[in-house]
Amino acid sequence: MWRNVLVIMVMLWVTDLDAETHVPRLSLYDGVTGEVFLGCLNCRASDPRSVWNRYGRFGNPASPDSIWNARGIYGAPVSPLSPWHPATAVGPMIRDLDGRDFGRFSRSAGEATTALFWLEWILVHHETVRADLPTYRRHFVGD
Repeated sequence: MWRNVLVIMVMLWVTDLDAETHVPRLSLYDGVTGEVFLGCLNCRASDPRSVWNRYGRFGNPASPDSIWNARGIYGAPVSPLSPWHPATAVGPMIRDLDGRDFGRFSRSAGEATTALFWLEWILVHHETVRADLPTYRRHFVGD
């Protein structure tokens, strides 16, 4: 029940914001060099750069470049380059289009992770999100 309440709270918070005007486009980059693009966190699911695009390079769970690929270098919980690794020191970086830093997208306790609530929620509940990407895709980016 609490999970459902939390999901509803997150959905209301995210949908209350107009992604076009209030929230900058947030992109993921590898945590080592910061040069390897890993997808857009809050772009529409129809955007080919979106981590929510099920057919795209960054949102397809079978893609080697997707954070949702449980066996990929950027999505496997055992990979230090993955946001899901519990002790990584090099989780993906979050930046906007102007290059401003929004912390790391990492569930590692030793990381200076993002202060954005909805991203923290995804990090904590990543296994639930990965298991039902279509539902969470609709909630977080609306299509």
